[in-house]
Amino acid sequence: MQLLDMRTIMIGYFISNLLITVVMYRIWAQNRKRFRGTTHWLVNFVLQTVGQVLIIARGSIPDFVSIVVANVLILAGVLAFLLGLGRFMEVRVRMIPNYALLAVFAALYWWFGIIAPSLPSRLAVLSLCMMVLVGQCMWMLVRRAPEGTEEVYQGTAVILTLFFILYGFRALNAMINPSREFFMETDTVDSVFAIASQMLVIALTFALILMINARLFYELGRTSAEREALVGELRKLANTDRLTGIFNRLKLEDKLTAEVLRARRYARPLSVILIDADHFKDVNDSLGHLVGDGVLRDLASILAAHIRESDIVGRWGGEEFLIINPETAIEGAIALAEKLRKIIEEHEFFQAGRRTVSMGVASLQGDEWEESMLKRADDALYRAKGMGRNRVAR
Repeated sequence: MQLLDMRTIMIGYFISNLLITVVMYRIWAQNRKRFRGTTHWLVNFVLQTVGQVLIIARGSIPDFVSIVVANVLILAGVLAFLLGLGRFMEVRVRMIPNYALLAVFAALYWWFGIIAPSLPSRLAVLSLCMMVLVGQCMWMLVRRAPEGTEEVYQGTAVILTLFFILYGFRALNAMINPSREFFMETDTVDSVFAIASQMLVIALTFALILMINARLFYELGRTSAEREALVGELRKLANTDRLTGIFNRLKLEDKLTAEVLRARRYARPLSVILIDADHFKDVNDSLGHLVGDGVLRDLASILAAHIRESDIVGRWGGEEFLIINPETAIEGAIALAEKLRKIIEEHEFFQAGRRTVSMGVASLQGDEWEESMLKRADDALYRAKGMGRNRVAR
């Protein structure tokens, strides 16, 4: 007993596939330039639909066309789907064995459809070949998904797994129940298979749409993260001295202005230490600029490592560095400067030996702004140099 007339089922299958093809055309039109593989998916549904039309026309057209050509088109559609999935996932698919499979399938279908007609043999051959292709799709979705994108492909993997199981049952049924000879007069099992297959095709279409949307969100998130990282890197480059890795003068000026405003508003102490490497020109002239750059990097590292957490250090220009000391009166700044001077004096610079620095210290006074404080720190620095260098002056 049949659940429904097979021709009626196939007509319904054709109509649903035709609607799905229209939907896939819209998806292809929207995403063909963004994602590879959607063209092959559209080809799959077109071939499936054409194959079903030829099957429905059985009796009105030559058997070779309604049996062999129709089913070769259907299997070729699945092959196109496999290739499209590989391109969508950016995974290489070995197609030569699959083309060979399609050729063998066509030969067997010709034999069991025209030369020695056998419907069970044809159903078994079709089901087994479908399992081979669907199995490759499943393996690709589960095992070859790029790291971090596994969730994008889970829904499609589940649908294809159900397809694989369904074709397995159909192949088994064809082998253990070989009495049927005419497809349009098959029993309830084939009717149920056709309906279940139709439902899974509809589910697969939704899964593909969700997969594309998930991929879009994934790409958007990845692009956003990359853009944020790039902005962060650009911001870091804009604020950082490329040679020493500490703040550059532009950032120091912003920090100093902010600290001056805060100190004036709340009447809090603020000091600065202006540092200059002694006889630095001699290092460049006698040992080369690469050694000089190494001295500057070492100086920056020493200063950054031995200031307080609240202090701010940066390269002021050339061989000069500036330390901003919030909440620090002149005595505290001088004590820090002396500590740093001694550490630097005892440091052995690579290829440059022992080097010294001179420092000028100044504190914010009254209603003055940073320019006046920096001018006094600069004057103090020149006094330190005039007194023989390697010293701190105020």
